[in-house]
Amino acid sequence: MNIITDKEKLHKKTNSFIDEKEDILKLYTILILELKKHDGQGLAANQLGFDKSIFVMRRNIGPPICIVNPIISKEKGSIITTEYCLSIPGESFKIKRPKKVTIRGFNQYLNPIKYKFEGIEARRACHEIDHLNGILIGDI
Repeated sequence: MNIITDKEKLHKKTNSFIDEKEDILKLYTILILELKKHDGQGLAANQLGFDKSIFVMRRNIGPPICIVNPIISKEKGSIITTEYCLSIPGESFKIKRPKKVTIRGFNQYLNPIKYKFEGIEARRACHEIDHLNGILIGDI
C-alpha cells in the first residue's frame, strides 16, 4: 500500500471504533506490515486511507504496539525537536511536544490500556494521535 500524502484527505479526523474486534485485528495486521515495509516509527490508519482511530508505533524496546481510540490523558513538560513524517516525504519540522504523556485507549483485542511514554516515544505517540485528529506536523 502507498502512504497517503494528500493533505486534504489527511486533514479529516478519523472515526472511533465501537465494538468491531474483527475489523480492528485486520487493520492492525495491515498497519504492522506497512510500518515494517516503510520502515516507519509509527503509522496511523488514515495514512493508509482508513477512517478509523487506530495507530501502531515502535517502542524503544520490544515489539510495536497498537492503540485504538487513543486519548492523551496527561502531559508533562515540553521539548522542541525535529520531526519527519511518512506522509510529508523529504521535509522536516521543528515541533514542540510534551516530554511525557499518558495515553489511554484499547489494544488490538479491545482490552483497555494505559501507557506512560517519555522522550521519543511520547513524541511518536503524539504525532500519531495528531494524524488521527487530522493534524499534520506542518500545521503545528
